[in-house]
Formats: sequence, C-alpha cells, structure tokens
Amino acid sequence: MQVSNGQRMRGFLIAVALIVASTAIAVAQIDTASIVGTVKDPSGAVVPGARVTVSNVATGESLTATTSDSGDYVFPYLRVGAYSVTVDSPNFKKAVRNGITLDVQIANRSTSR
Repeated sequence: MQVSNGQRMRGFLIAVALIVASTAIAVAQIDTASIVGTVKDPSGAVVPGARVTVSNVATGESLTATTSDSGDYVFPYLRVGAYSVTVDSPNFKKAVRNGITLDVQIANRSTSR
C-alpha cells in the first residue's frame, strides 16, 4: 500500500500535536514555587553576606543561602506549603519571618529588616 503525501502530512501534524499537548501537560504539573528577597538593615541599607535559611514547616527540610553583594537571595524550586525564613548576620539581631505560604509557580518576595 502506497502512502500519499497528504497522508504523510496528516500523520506528521498529528504527531506534532501530540508532542505539543504532552509538553503542555508536563509544564502544567510543575508543583514548585520560589522565595526571593532582599536583606536590609533598619536604615534600609542592603546587607551582603547574610545567611538566609528557609524551612518547610511540614517536613522540617531547610535550605541555606548567602545574600549577594546587593543583599538579594533566591530559593527556587521549593515544594508548595508553609515556610519560615530566618536571617543571620554578624552585628545584627536574628530575624525570623513565619507564615510564608507558597502556592504553585508563585515567587514569594520577602524583604527582611
């Protein structure tokens, strides 16, 4: 049996449609979020080199990062749920922010002073 060019094209378009549909489904299943922020002192100046720890309240899992020269930090790809953020830096009082709730694909911005 010989396949016509029209049948080949239709088969190709169906294959492309299936690939696009499966990619959309895979992207829709991402269940992570991010916490991003900037650490500042009481005067509003950024605090580089501060240690920032995020903790998942339900699992107890925690991650730590150090702020950049501009006081920024990023925790990408966190599981959805409730978190606390703790900031430690020499010569500053420890800061804790509780009650941060992450939803799917949301970047939660947190500024600590």
